[in-house]
Amino acid sequence: MNPDGGGSRMDIRLKARMQQVLDKMTVPITVLDKEGNSLIPASDIRFVLPSALQEKDTCYHEGRFFHVCTAQPQLVLTVTCPDTPAARDCLLLCDAMLGAMTAANTVSNDIHHTWQRILQNELSMAEMDVLADENKIASKLPRCVLLMHMVQVQNRSAYDILMDILPMAGSDVLVNMEKHTAVYVKDVSGLEEEDDLQQFACALQETLMSETGLGVTIGISEVTEDLAHLHRAYRQARRAIEIGRIYTPERTVHMYRTMYLQRFLSD
Repeated sequence: MNPDGGGSRMDIRLKARMQQVLDKMTVPITVLDKEGNSLIPASDIRFVLPSALQEKDTCYHEGRFFHVCTAQPQLVLTVTCPDTPAARDCLLLCDAMLGAMTAANTVSNDIHHTWQRILQNELSMAEMDVLADENKIASKLPRCVLLMHMVQVQNRSAYDILMDILPMAGSDVLVNMEKHTAVYVKDVSGLEEEDDLQQFACALQETLMSETGLGVTIGISEVTEDLAHLHRAYRQARRAIEIGRIYTPERTVHMYRTMYLQRFLSD
């Protein structure tokens, strides 16, 4: 049985954060879907949900409390414990905590989607101005796009792997593009020379290899000062990898700015 199956599929990053929090609790609370499948912890065990849950959010049945999540009604919290007010309060507090995590995750996903649309040039200038203001994204800031492609990601995504490795600071942001590709939009305000970006990329590769045993190919754009031009930087980083694979396949870091001849030959 697939514990994430059907209509109860959870956001993978939200599920991982919930798992981390619940693992630290001394009271073992289990998260179920509406069919009784155990999502957290992931298990083939299937619980029989009490019919009383169809009429009320919380009920006690055969030595277990069951509670329908307020923020995600497709989920049910359950815990084995005596029928006491303290036990009920513990479940309600857990529900409130998971609700706050769900809300934070929704905001994060909205910002993430905005960055995806900026990079892919899917916004009009008016839309970009509104979304940048709503999400507090500076319109004028020197930025560089580092496109990172990982062939091997095991059972994770490039985004999830790199989030554990990248030294995020200031206005830096990592954007998930697809399973094998993520984009690192780096604030280069304190950068003295653009060549420092290549050293940064090489250092990142070494760290990734030493900590995970995985490799990454990196395409580096030119620096752009305007958020409205960031999609051009994204195309440059993507093009740097495409051209680099043809003319310098032995390299895994490709800087668009230094590829004059290769770009000329490929046009």
